[in-house]
Amino acid sequence: MPKPVQFQNRQHLVDKLASSKKHIASMISTISSDISSIVNESVSGNTFRAFKHMPDSPSHFFKSWAKERIDDKQIFESLVKCASASEYDRWLTKFSNDLDSSWINKMGENYGLYFGPRLKLCNLLMKRVVLWERIPNNRRERLIEIIHVPLDRYTLIAIKNCLDRNIERNFIGRIPNNPTMRFIINEQMYFALQNEIRSIAIDANVFPIYLDYLAWNISHSSADQNTSSNLDQIDILRFHEKTHGGTKKGLEFDWGYDEYSDEIVIINEKRKRHSYSIGEIGNILKTLESQFGTSFFPLANAVDKLSNGTERSGLGMAILREKPRDVYHAQGSSYLGVVLEECDFLKWNGKNRGIEWKIIDSNFNKDKLVKVIYK
Repeated sequence: MPKPVQFQNRQHLVDKLASSKKHIASMISTISSDISSIVNESVSGNTFRAFKHMPDSPSHFFKSWAKERIDDKQIFESLVKCASASEYDRWLTKFSNDLDSSWINKMGENYGLYFGPRLKLCNLLMKRVVLWERIPNNRRERLIEIIHVPLDRYTLIAIKNCLDRNIERNFIGRIPNNPTMRFIINEQMYFALQNEIRSIAIDANVFPIYLDYLAWNISHSSADQNTSSNLDQIDILRFHEKTHGGTKKGLEFDWGYDEYSDEIVIINEKRKRHSYSIGEIGNILKTLESQFGTSFFPLANAVDKLSNGTERSGLGMAILREKPRDVYHAQGSSYLGVVLEECDFLKWNGKNRGIEWKIIDSNFNKDKLVKVIYK
């Protein structure tokens, strides 16, 4: 499972939500005609594994209950008629109470649902139900605006550093480092958190449910930290370049500066991620300057030679010096060289074979980089 993203502060989260708005909107544009698929896909097996040792299958029961209730004309029409957040709050409370009583009737008094897990199940369901084709488009748009965020490890860690201190102290308490859906123990805490999320969403000019798409869906779009599908890449990839190639025309890649991690982030043609910190790049340039002065230096990133330590001095070896044994990191030299060239720190020799650069400016720092990027 991918690691939850913890934002540094409220503004960091607001900025990320705002910059991710178009991307997330595209994720919730697909309408489904099959209520069975909607229900079956609304809650993952990982969530149901939290309900161990039940007399009956939690997954089977919930899916049967959910389909029956959403298919119920009166329940469905009352949902579609919700025109405000307060109306939806009341509808959801009644809906979740029905789940609680039905669960107890099926599982027994000793196997009732805790408050947090009960609401999470309902909110995961509603996140998918609003995309059902039976809901008129104008009503769907309103429901997407007012549905609640499922509260679990991913969303709670996302907002951990973003809460109003008075609300946190009086209603919520400090969110732990590894919270679960059972952290939510009562209605007062639950609505305090939902209202805080609504406030954050207003600041970002998005809908509250976007937080869940940011914290969970994008994080889970790939479990590989070296891929470009996670949320860290959404708003920082400002530039599109090509490597200098060889016999081919060069490999396309995207890059940008992540001000929060203080890194240059590169996404290569295979959508794999390379990242280099500001301090690391400064050290690389100092190493090259000490070795080559103002003369040209080679790419020096042959994988076999990097692996066995026989590669000649050059950009790839200077990177490897910063992170010994990380050959993948050093192979990113073909991309990093172009980036530093575009930022006026290096000059290319103009050759597609025998690629070399020389240092124009070895005094690499954040201020110079930002000035170049935003010029």
